[in-house]
Amino acid sequence: MIRLSLSVFALIALVTLFASSPAAQEAKGLKGTFSTMLMDEKWTIAFDGDKKFIVKKKDELMVEGTYKVTKDEIEFTDKKGLIAAPETVGTYRWKLENKKLTFTKIKDEVEGREKGLTSSPWTAEK
Repeated sequence: MIRLSLSVFALIALVTLFASSPAAQEAKGLKGTFSTMLMDEKWTIAFDGDKKFIVKKKDELMVEGTYKVTKDEIEFTDKKGLIAAPETVGTYRWKLENKKLTFTKIKDEVEGREKGLTSSPWTAEK
């Protein structure tokens, strides 16, 4: 009985440790909608907290795709949209501080995505 209790305790401790790991917290930190002004228009990027993102200009869908977070790096893969580069991957370093989300290019062949993500901070919306 004591052995079983210790095993259950150890399992709970491991689950708690994983759930509070920096990578898990970072992925959760990207859940929500962030906005910026590009070319005098409001743009938003919304993250579902799992793997999907959507970029809109005003209410118009510009890019929809998937993302993958590994520590402070994020990979974007466009799937569809008016300015999407289907199946291309862009890798960035990201930082969320004081409700401001910033991206720094690591590797990306899509110039428009780089300019859009890195030209100014993205602010968390309420």
